Amino acid sequence: ATSGILSVTTWNTVAGLAVALEQFGTMKWTTVIQPAIRYAEQGFVIGADYARALRSAEEKFRKWPTSKSTYSRRDGGALQEGDRFVQAELAQSLRTLATEGPEDLAEWRQRHVKLLKAAHTTYRGYDVYTAPINTGGQNLIAILNLLKEFDLPSAGFSALSVHHMLEAYKLAFADRLWYLGDPWMVEAPYAGIMSEAYAQERRKLIDA
Repeated sequence: ATSGILSVTTWNTVAGLAVALEQFGTMKWTTVIQPAIRYAEQGFVIGADYARALRSAEEKFRKWPTSKSTYSRRDGGALQEGDRFVQAELAQSLRTLATEGPEDLAEWRQRHVKLLKAAHTTYRGYDVYTAPINTGGQNLIAILNLLKEFDLPSAGFSALSVHHMLEAYKLAFADRLWYLGDPWMVEAPYAGIMSEAYAQERRKLIDA
C-alpha cells in the first residue's frame, strides 16, 4: 500500500526511541517527551517548504477524513505558510506515552528493537557512520564511495561535478531499489553494496 495506515513504515519508532534512551540517554522518558507534547498541543507556524509539501499531498489527504481534518484549514483548504499547525489528538497520544510508557505490546523489545553496529566509510578525511540497513544510510555510504575518486573540489559547481554526483546517486539508488529490503525478511547484500570493491566496479559505469 502507498497510502493509508498500511503504508506506515515507522510503526516501531516509539520502541526504538525508548530503548535508545534507556541504554544511552541521561534524561527521563517523561522529560524528553515534553517538547513533542508542547509542539503538538500549541502547534508551530508552518514555513514555505512545509506548506508546499502539504499542498502537494492535499488530494491524498482528502481520501481520509482524519487526515483531511488534521492537515486542512477550517474552511477545508490546505494549511498555508504562516498558519499554525496544531495536533491535539497527537498531543493526547503523547501524554499517554509519557504517563504509561511505551509497553503497549507483549515482548515489544525482543520483537521490534535490534541494536546494530553502525556502517562506516571515510570521505575526504571524515569518518562517516550511518545505519547499516535500508534507511538511507547505506545509500549515503554507497554514494560517497562512488565519489571518492572524483576531484569534486577542483571541478567546483559545474556541469562535470553535478554530472558525477547525479550518476553516483543514480547507481546507488538503483542498487537500493533492486537489492535491498528488510534484512530479517529477505537476504539483502548490505555489506557488498557498501564495500569499496563494489564502488570501484560501479564507478566504471560513470562516463564524464
